[in-house]
Amino acid sequence: MDLVVSKTGLDKALSLANDLFRELEAHDCRVVIGANGEQLRRARVDEHEVPQKRRTDDYYEYHRLWSPGRITVAYIGTVPIGLTVIELSEEAEARYLKGEYVRVDAQTPIKRSRYSTDGGWTTKRDYPTGRLCLQAYCPDWRGEWTKQWRETNERDLKTQIPSIIRELVNAAPLIADLIKEGELKAELQRQEWEEERRESERKLAEERAAKARRDSRDELLQIIDATRTRVCWRRGCNAAI
Repeated sequence: MDLVVSKTGLDKALSLANDLFRELEAHDCRVVIGANGEQLRRARVDEHEVPQKRRTDDYYEYHRLWSPGRITVAYIGTVPIGLTVIELSEEAEARYLKGEYVRVDAQTPIKRSRYSTDGGWTTKRDYPTGRLCLQAYCPDWRGEWTKQWRETNERDLKTQIPSIIRELVNAAPLIADLIKEGELKAELQRQEWEEERRESERKLAEERAAKARRDSRDELLQIIDATRTRVCWRRGCNAAI
């Protein structure tokens, strides 16, 4: 199951996923773990409540968070839709005290003398909010589609499950069209690459043929020069013509 949550948010995320998957199956939508043979990819995950600017280091982006070996997929008919449950995080000030970072607004006030110091420092850290986000996406590399549903303090995701399923069902034809469009673009690109390959091979063959002709001509001229030199010496010439 594709969950990106903290330890404290695990039970809530599992409960949401269980209710969502049951309701999907009640609507004749299969929910499965992607098979090894299927070429399905996982959409990027940004757990920050306020989305962060992407780093240029793709390796860092890919490996920053844990990801499952196989994705969670709901099939609306034959259309695959990837599902990830994410616990949102927020940035807050933290104080480094006694070997660990402590959230400033969670600290217990400590009475200290006028000249005392805790020896720590303050920085920014990410902390889980307890609020969940459901990310749905097209796992087929030929189609680009992503949508999120987020909890608020006033409304949790469980109450949104019926509307989420309606939106997923309505999105299935669009996703199918995007996959077909992507497949067509991939085929056109393949044809262009094939044409470029044939053109490259044709030019290379022409260059090889031209080089072979030049080499043959040079060899023939060398033979002619050598023959004329021998004839000239037989006639008593002092130099080659």
